[in-house]
Order: sequence, then structure tokens, then C-alpha cells
Amino acid sequence: MENPFAGCDRIFSLEGVEICFFQEVTSTMDIASLVGRKGWKGIIMAEKQTAGRGRYGRSWVSETGGLYLSWVLPLTKPGYLIQVASSSVIAVLRLSGLSNCQLKIPNDIIIQGKKIAGILIEQKDFFSVLGLGVNLNNVPGQKEKQATSFLEMTGRKVEVLNFLEKFIATFKDNYKVKTNEAGVAESTE
Repeated sequence: MENPFAGCDRIFSLEGVEICFFQEVTSTMDIASLVGRKGWKGIIMAEKQTAGRGRYGRSWVSETGGLYLSWVLPLTKPGYLIQVASSSVIAVLRLSGLSNCQLKIPNDIIIQGKKIAGILIEQKDFFSVLGLGVNLNNVPGQKEKQATSFLEMTGRKVEVLNFLEKFIATFKDNYKVKTNEAGVAESTE
């Protein structure tokens, strides 16, 4: 089998989470699924995805400037992961100056009716993959009329790694789970 970390440009850690960063991949979800099967836990992150996807295999435009990641986590109920991830993204966007973001059920973060972030959960045999795309310094509105970005909404850029670090910290603060008899992580709240 091909080494799934081949092409990884940098491995580093933020908030105690290992991150494998790629300049460009087809999809962080594909790589995360491969490494998750080998027992690895952490984040696969890319500057650009050529085949980023959302629910139902819909295309997610992933140009340079956004935050695109897939986080391999213990097997966790999808609804709980979406709840924790969406509230964490919204909290960090608010801290960064976008106060009127909200969850559009089931998995989109919107502002003024336009999508600024999307969440994708994939369940595997013994782990979950949380996919996240946040339009930060890119300009998706040029290709996707129903999308926007932090840059388009504020006229300011945000440091992607700083945003990621705040997201991880917020997510970890909110991700309260224990493992049940079936090996599935469940909310302790």
C-alpha cells in the first residue's frame, strides 16, 4: 500500500494534536480515512484541495486561503460531532469579528444567507473523520454565488494557523466524551 503521508510537507502539533500539512491534495478526507485505518489520530490539513467534497459528494471549492482539514477522532456519533464542530467554528469566527454566523442545519455555517463553512462527518469501522472547510482568505463568491469568506465579509485577512489553533482549543473544550461498551465515544453532557 502507498504511504498515505507521502507528500506531507510538514508535520507539527497545535494544542496537543498532530497535524500533517500538505500544500495540495485531492481531498483531506481520503487521506484521513487511509491513516485512520492504521490507527493514527490527528488532523490532515491542506492549503488547497483539488477534489474537496461535502455531503452527498457535492464539490467544495478549496482554493488557497481557506482552512481545509479532516480530523481523525475516536468513533463518535455524527450529530454530536456536528454540534461540537459547528459551535466551535462559530465561536472562533465570532472571536475573529464575525458576530452573526449561525448553523444552517444540518452542517453549514452561514452569514447573511451565504455559506462560510461546511462540516462533513464520515463514520468508519472504528473511527470518525470530521471534515471541515472554512472560507477565510479565499474568495469563493467568484465561483460559488451562495458562498462567502471571512475576507469578503470583513475586508481583513485572518491567520489560518491562528484560526486553526483557536478552533482546536475550542473543540477540545467542548468535546466531552466517554467510550461506551461498543467502543463508540458518547457525550458526557
